[in-house]
Amino acid sequence: MTSTALDTRNGDSIATAFLEALARQDWAVVQSLLDHSVAFRVLTPRALREADDDASAIAWLARWFGDADELTTLRSEVSAMHDRVSLSYRFRVHKDHWYVIEQRGYADVVNGKITNLNLVCSGFRPA
Repeated sequence: MTSTALDTRNGDSIATAFLEALARQDWAVVQSLLDHSVAFRVLTPRALREADDDASAIAWLARWFGDADELTTLRSEVSAMHDRVSLSYRFRVHKDHWYVIEQRGYADVVNGKITNLNLVCSGFRPA
């Protein structure tokens, strides 16, 4: 087996752990999976959101999901895409009302850390 295949499999498990921790709103675990200098970019319906470190990336994620009193994973998928990892997830979220939100994108994983995360976001849609 080549080292690329091993790296890709490791990337899949890191991305899966990221999605599981995000769904639990476990910010410490999410941050532990991000490289300190992660390149984080999310295209939302309103604007491009960017961060160039793990703390700033967590700030965006917590802003979107941190105040949810209920967050349920409706669907999630992680798969290898050569040297990147494809990921997508759809959450049902309760804040002031019920919403559905979906994000899709790609991650680079190096030495067990997400170094690059690019997502496209549906925005919070009424459920």
